[in-house]
Amino acid sequence: SQFAYRVIRERRYMKELAQSGMPYIDKMDGYQFEVYLRALFQQLGYKPQITPKSGDFGADLVMKGKEKVVIQAKRYSAKNRVSLSAV
Repeated sequence: SQFAYRVIRERRYMKELAQSGMPYIDKMDGYQFEVYLRALFQQLGYKPQITPKSGDFGADLVMKGKEKVVIQAKRYSAKNRVSLSAV
């Protein structure tokens, strides 16, 4: 079915994305970096969810399990580095 094909295609894409190297990661924007982190954590056995773009109180990924883990991802360019106050 189309649904099964779409699921298989997405899993393959997420696996390939999780194995991306730094040159590819350096070209990502903030949202693409969140999707990359989701793929990476999925490959590590977690069940991450990307939060809505607004109203998330700074959370970008939520991983549910025995405990809820919240991740705030920062991805800036070499010209626009993450400041200590942002961290």
